[in-house]
Amino acid sequence: MAHPPSSPAAILRPSNLAVVVLRTPNMQKMLDFYSNFLGASIPFQNEHYACLRFDSLHHRLALIAVPPTSTPAENSTGLHHIGFSYPSLSALMAAYRHRKEHGGVLPFKCVDHGLVVSLYYCDPDANELEMQWGRFADVEEADRYLMSEEFAKMGMGRELDPEELLAEVKGGI
Repeated sequence: MAHPPSSPAAILRPSNLAVVVLRTPNMQKMLDFYSNFLGASIPFQNEHYACLRFDSLHHRLALIAVPPTSTPAENSTGLHHIGFSYPSLSALMAAYRHRKEHGGVLPFKCVDHGLVVSLYYCDPDANELEMQWGRFADVEEADRYLMSEEFAKMGMGRELDPEELLAEVKGGI
C-alpha cells in the first residue's frame, strides 16, 4: 500500500474524522431518525442547527436546516454514504436486530466486502449509511488483505441475507 512520504514537507495527517454535517429540509424528522438510529443525544439544537452525540466527542454528527430543494440525480457528485463501525460482528447484528424490532428500520443491502461486513440503510433525506464491522484489528494485516488476490477477486463483495447472518452469529460464528 502506498503511504505518504515521510519527508519534512509531508502533511501532518489528522488523528481522526471529527464530524459529518448534513444539510436537511427535514430537521425534526432527521433528528428523530438519528437519535433513534444511533442512540444519540442532542446536546444542542435551535431552528437552524443541531448537534448529535453518540460517542465520547461533543458531537460527531450535525444537521443544518435548509429550505426544500429538488432531489439530486443518483449519479450526481456529493456525499455517497457515511460509515459507522462496530467493535464486533455480534454488536453489528445486535444493532441490526434492535433497529428492526424498535421502529422497523431495515437495511436495503447487506454485503460481505471481505475487509468489512456492511449493512446499508437510508435516512429520511435518502443519505446512505453504512454500519460495519471490520475483520482486521491490525492495519498492516488489513493492508495485506487489500493487496491480496482474494480481495481482487471479491469485487464489491457478495450480498448477504441479514437474517441468515444474524442466525449464524447467534449460532456462534
